[in-house]
Amino acid sequence: GTSTTGAAGAAYNDGPGPMTVTVKGSLTSTESNSAGLKVQNTDLSSGTDLTVDETASGVIHGAGMGLQIWNFGAGATTITTAGDVSADALGGSGLTVHSGENTTGLSITQTAGTITGGAQGDGINAYNEGTGATTITTAGTVTADGYNGIYASNQTTATDITITQTAGTITGGTHSNAIGITNNGTGATSVTTAGTVTANDSGGSGISILNESATTGVTVDQKSGMIGGGAHADAIHIANFGASAMTVTVAGTVSANEDGSAGIYALNYSFGTDVTVTQTAGTITGGSEDAA
Repeated sequence: GTSTTGAAGAAYNDGPGPMTVTVKGSLTSTESNSAGLKVQNTDLSSGTDLTVDETASGVIHGAGMGLQIWNFGAGATTITTAGDVSADALGGSGLTVHSGENTTGLSITQTAGTITGGAQGDGINAYNEGTGATTITTAGTVTADGYNGIYASNQTTATDITITQTAGTITGGTHSNAIGITNNGTGATSVTTAGTVTANDSGGSGISILNESATTGVTVDQKSGMIGGGAHADAIHIANFGASAMTVTVAGTVSANEDGSAGIYALNYSFGTDVTVTQTAGTITGGSEDAA
């Protein structure tokens, strides 16, 4: 395997075994379309887990992307950040992770700090075509100038998508969502928030979820805080094509921004089962032409 600690702009593992990268200092790339740090597990047959750990003193900044992860091995992909990860204002995603078809799970944990995407990308972009679940946990600031604050996509062989915000803010860019999810897999989709989740004023929804036909359920649980939609978009927008139930629980502020938008829009298509929406506290506000 490969283990790299400290200031390294790129780390590649072409051999067997796991790969671990730890960042404690500053990594900055000014070359156009480049990443502050690129990490790639390339061995399809014997490479296993890929782990990247940025400590609180870490700074990763790229003109194109901040932190770029490609795992084509046969193990899990695990990313932890506690410092700053960012792309240039005109660049791509702050943190982009591609977990390949032989991988067994994708986990991203932000314990503190900031993750910032540029005008051409997301704050966090997670793409899972492996056989496991996608799990994203944030506790700091995640923002994008261009697209989604967080975008998570599971392909057909993957299972659950779970996004948990324990604190902090998640903000979407122009015409995009704060949290956007497309689950084409065989598991459930779950979002829990406890901070501020808002789309840009001209953007999309605070939370937007598309569950395709093989999925097994949708749960949105707002513990506290704010979920806000942008212009002409719902604060929470859910479309469920699965033969499963949908549950939405809110306990804070849920607010649409403009006319023709809803505070909560939850749609089960023909194969869907129950829809349950529960407000335990707070306020739900829709645009003047739509119900909350």
